[in-house]
This record gives sequence, structure tokens and C-alpha cells, in this order.
Amino acid sequence: MLRSLSLPVPLILALAALLPHPGESAAQDPAVLRGEVVIQGEPLPGAMVTVHRVTLEESGPFDSIRSGADGRFEFDLPASPSGGTSHEIYFASVSIDGVLYFGAPVSDAAALDTLYRVEAFPVDTVGARPADLPVAVRNIFLDPTGEGDWFVTDLFEVRNDGVTTFVSDGNHPVFSYPLPQGAFQFEVGQSDLPEDAASFSGGSLHVMAPIPPGERMFLIRYRVPDLEITLDLPGTTEQFDLLAREPAEIEVTGLTDRGTQQVQPGQMYRNFSGANLVNAQVLISPSAGGGLNLGPEWIAVLFALLLGGAGVVAWHQGQARAAAAAGGAHGGPGPMATPVASQSGSGGTEPDPSRMALLLEIATLDEAYAGIENPSDEATQRYQQQRAMLTAQLMGGDR
Repeated sequence: MLRSLSLPVPLILALAALLPHPGESAAQDPAVLRGEVVIQGEPLPGAMVTVHRVTLEESGPFDSIRSGADGRFEFDLPASPSGGTSHEIYFASVSIDGVLYFGAPVSDAAALDTLYRVEAFPVDTVGARPADLPVAVRNIFLDPTGEGDWFVTDLFEVRNDGVTTFVSDGNHPVFSYPLPQGAFQFEVGQSDLPEDAASFSGGSLHVMAPIPPGERMFLIRYRVPDLEITLDLPGTTEQFDLLAREPAEIEVTGLTDRGTQQVQPGQMYRNFSGANLVNAQVLISPSAGGGLNLGPEWIAVLFALLLGGAGVVAWHQGQARAAAAAGGAHGGPGPMATPVASQSGSGGTEPDPSRMALLLEIATLDEAYAGIENPSDEATQRYQQQRAMLTAQLMGGDR
């Protein structure tokens, strides 16, 4: 994040372009991205691979080819990637069985010396019984609304330890999990969960998005009418933390009181935690003191720091994404989907996960717009506006 610069970023970049760069010659070698698509560790021939380009001036998919018999592909890039100077960034995506996978962003020319990899997985269709997945981490934050009820910010990290991507049969959720009875006003936060792939009914969260091998973060928010809360934790929950905004005059059964901790400057939370919980239940109730008294404050910025992973998998559903690109699903620019899952990166460096989330939004938007036949001027304008907003966020380093 650019915090200490006093000059405008565009001026700094313009000045940087005038400086000599060691080892730079008048005639540079062509920039070539060489990679492979693999599934279960084996080459995947015939996969349609799309390369996306992101710069300060423009961004979008610029070329597509099918992988060869050995799963390999090769693209001549219009310029060498250079995230530090020109902010030229590339990444490749491939759609397999309706699921969009893509590899790590390439922002340094040195990464071109390494074989780029996009890893896909076979699908396992889930029917009436949702996938049984352990919850690796669950964090719940309680904040008062000032209206007598309570904000709940609920973060799940679920883990698929298998070798297949769980997908819905179209009628049943891939993953379901109970939420507090009486919860209302649900919304999906920026995480690995697309807004259009989540529903709330029968007191549970239902996820329709594919869940590939590795870890996935789901962030949801809702309200509860009071602090009489029962949390059912089916299956295995490896780490659970409940954080209540101080002064947290509550009693919690089923967790250990860990004292007070600072989540952000000036924001103190009482932490209750537990580990390796199996089919557990956590009971929350106000103590005699009366509960939390401070005004509401959203803490969504915290979760940008919690997202992790080196590759990205998206829920790829053509018409839904096309509608979103045209503005029908969201009514204008805004986050569409930010899934992140652990996969192999390129160059041996773990990329900034918040940048990965933005790259996913860009790739999903590109896929949606490309699927619109004869897009209207309005659809094109919305696409360009949304693209420009995401690119500005990516290049500005504000995430």
C-alpha cells in the first residue's frame, strides 16, 4: 500500500519511466508466457486458455488458444510484465466443467522463466446431501447496531481435503451450515463466496458455488435480535473465535475466555475461543451488566487481511455473469465475486491475496462480457466502468 508518497501516483510513475533501468537494452527479447494446464497432475489437452492483461491504461483478455496434446500453451505478450514500473500484469484462466480456474498473476519478467501452471480438478456432483467439509476456522464478531439488535460478522474457512471440486446438481447446495435462530438481514461480504451463489433459509447458509480442493473463505453478515444466541457447530471446527466489542458484558458457554485484544486501533474485543470442537454447541447470553454499549462499526477491512491462497477458482455461470456485467444483477459497478483457493503459483512467490481477489473479479467480468452477443452501448459502458474501477483498485495498492 502506498502510504508515504506525497506526489500523485500517476506523476510518480511518469517520473519513474524516465529513469534508467539497469540491464535494460534498446532491443529487448520478446515476452512469452509458457504454461500448462493440468488436472490431477496430468496434462489436460484441448483446454481453452485465455490470457488477461491489466495495465494502468487498459485491461482485458487479449488472446485465447487451446492447450496442446501435452497440456502446454504459449502466448506472445504485447509487453513484458513489470508490476514495479509500468504495472503490466498478466494471468491465464481456463474453464473446465463450468468452473473457472486461473493461475497466479505474473507481474515480473523473471516469472516468465518458470513454467506457468493452471491447475484444474475433476468434479464431484453433490445431490441432496451437502458435502461434509471441516471448518478450519470460524470467527464471529459481535457489534451493537444502536437500534437494540446486533450485527454479526461471520467468517468461515472451510476445507476440501479431497482431489475433486464439489459442484451442485443444480437443485441442491454444495455446502450448508446452520446460523443462529432468529438471524435476519443477511448479506454476503467480499470473500470466496459469490453473492449470487449464497442463499439463506431454514436457519442455514446454503452455498451453490463449487468448492475445489484447498481452503475457501466465506464471509457473511446478519443481525440477531438480542444476545441470547445459540451456535450449533456440526462436524469438526478446528479453530473457533468469538469476539465481542468491549465493554463485552456477556457470558459464553462452550468456549474459553481469552481476555481482551485490539483488533484495530481503538477497537477492543473480548475474545472467547475453542479448538478441535466436534458437534459442539456454544451458548451466548448477556451478563447482569447488560451487554455491549458502543455504537456500530463495521470491521470488514479486517477480512482483506485474512484472505489467503495463491491461485483462484471462480463460479463460472455464463448467463448470470453476463447479466452482472450488463448491470442487471448489481445495478452498477461493484464487487461481483472474489473466490480464492490454494493452488500452485508461479515464480515461487505467494501473491497478495487481496490482489488475487481483484484479479478474479476482473477475470469473471471479462468472461461475462465476452459471452454477451452484440452487447448494447449501455452494457459496454457498464463493463468499461467496472473494469476501470477494479483496475484502479489493483494498481493503487489500496487493498
